[in-house]
Amino acid sequence: MSLARINKGTIIGGGRIGNLLYELNSKTDQMITRDSKESISSKEEGPIYVCTRNNVLEAIIDQCPDNRKSDLIFLQNGILAELLKTKKVEDNTQALIYFAVSKLGEPPIDGKTDLNPEGLTAVTGKWADDLAARLDKADLACKVLDKEPFTIAMLEKHIWICAFMAVGAK
Repeated sequence: MSLARINKGTIIGGGRIGNLLYELNSKTDQMITRDSKESISSKEEGPIYVCTRNNVLEAIIDQCPDNRKSDLIFLQNGILAELLKTKKVEDNTQALIYFAVSKLGEPPIDGKTDLNPEGLTAVTGKWADDLAARLDKADLACKVLDKEPFTIAMLEKHIWICAFMAVGAK
């Protein structure tokens, strides 16, 4: 059970993961979708969950007010190190997601396995405890890691994705 407080924040992306995070905080967060006319406020505080595809990350970072850039949380697959370093947000919160939401509004399915009954979802950075607390509300496992163990876990996931894609391509 997580005892961390869940902060009111902003969620960018109205897909399955974005909606899950929104619902886990009782729909109190600001929700920004591609159809929204809203943008990230420079006057607010709190986490900014980026629940989008990788191809729009650069635009989201560029449009984020400078005083809020450190609040961006990246939940994308892949190794984002070069992009994040280029944009000077390499120390931001990042997560490795090992759960799925089959359809919008359906309960999430944790990625626990016999080999990893404690789950593999992991997060590092400033807002790590906030994400872990949100996921705890849905009984999803989430480990808060320091940067170095997180980097190792990120490389393991990337290798897994590459191997899975290579097998699927045959």
